[in-house]
Amino acid sequence: MPEENTDLQKLEKHEFVFKDPYESQISPIREMKSKLLANYRKNHPGLFEGIERTNAGFNTDQLLNAILEDFMMSAEELLGNILMAESNGDIQSSSNITYKRADLLKLAADIVQKKKELSQKTGEIDLNSPVFMLFQKLCFEKLVQALQDCKLPPEMINLVLSSWQEKMKEWDKELKKALKELEE
Repeated sequence: MPEENTDLQKLEKHEFVFKDPYESQISPIREMKSKLLANYRKNHPGLFEGIERTNAGFNTDQLLNAILEDFMMSAEELLGNILMAESNGDIQSSSNITYKRADLLKLAADIVQKKKELSQKTGEIDLNSPVFMLFQKLCFEKLVQALQDCKLPPEMINLVLSSWQEKMKEWDKELKKALKELEE
């Protein structure tokens, strides 16, 4: 006598299908959302693409920056929703959205703080920090002073600085590469 298919057996065989009573109402919304996301992603790569590129030279900083950028875009969208709710007199929705936006911004701030802590622990140099930018400015000013101390004509100084500027176009990539080699 054949054994009866129980719900558990159906579930194990992936035969059990849950019937959502609201599916007819939700399905068009899901379809619309999928179409909107697909259209949006044509011009705006998603975080999953960033994660996939991690193994192909896409570094952690770039991934964190992509996540933060996505958070900031979402925060701006939520701000738009807040303004729309307020303009419609819907203070409760505005308050709820404000709370969600605050959570999102706090999460973004936490990521920035953790990133900063990690870079300090690993001895990583933040090339965009105000201290490093001040150091760059100071070095540039000292270079100009040294050229002027040599009593070079202004045309020669401009020529040297133009050449130096051309050589410094990829300095940050070269520095990161040199630091990486130093660690190995």
